[in-house]
Order: sequence, then C-alpha cells, then structure tokens
Amino acid sequence: MTVGYVDGSAFIRRLALPGERGTRIDIGQFDRLVSSELIQIEAARKLDRLGLAGVLSGAEVARLRLDAIEVLALFDLVTIDELVVARAQQSLGSPLASLDAIHFATLQLWQERNLAARVIVVTHDNELAEAAQKNGYPVLGVPS
Repeated sequence: MTVGYVDGSAFIRRLALPGERGTRIDIGQFDRLVSSELIQIEAARKLDRLGLAGVLSGAEVARLRLDAIEVLALFDLVTIDELVVARAQQSLGSPLASLDAIHFATLQLWQERNLAARVIVVTHDNELAEAAQKNGYPVLGVPS
C-alpha cells in the first residue's frame, strides 16, 4: 500500500490558489492519504488571509473552503494528541519550525503504527522534505 503523507504546503497548492507556484501533486496516485489535522487549520488560514487581502472574493473563498472540505474527506486526519505534542517537542534531527515538527511527528507516529505502509511525503517545504529524506522517506514536491 502506498500512502501519501500530505502537509499544508502541498495541500494548498492542490487547491490551485492564486499566487501559489510549484508542481501540483496528483493525490490520486496514492492508495491512502494521511495528514495531521493541522492541515485543516493551514488551509482555512490561507483562504482567510487571501480573502482579507482582496486576492479572493468572498464567493471564491466560500467555494474553495467547500473544495478543501471535499478533498480533506479523502484523508485520514491524525489528531494532535499528547503523543504528537511530546514527539514534536523532541529533537527531530533537523531544524524544523513548529508546524513542520507537528507534521513530522505525526508522520513518524503514524508510520510506527502502520509499518507495512510505504509512505511518500508530499510537501513543498524544503525543511520538512530534508527531514523526511534524512529519515528514509521518499519526497514529492520539492527537488531532491
């Protein structure tokens, strides 16, 4: 089974928002999609910022929120629980910012519970990609 662990940067590009550059990843290539529930907040905040900045109209924001909800319904969203928080606070071997640390901790814990799954990290974030690659995960979305 091939699993795509998708972070906020890749998901936001998946929505094809104005000003977002980079390759849009075809999420249909995976048997299963996983992310932290953090992805919901990342998408909502990005849409809100674009609406408030006048880049998107209110109708566009509403449509994209519905699109995001529809796509996220395909995901297994992992709760940010005490285990994720504890893991994210540890040294992860890479200089990750807070949100990336939450995603990386979620990825590691999910993989530990699903050892048979082949996980590919889908991100446009260089630091998260580097941490994933250092730990043996293939990465889509950034140059390797």
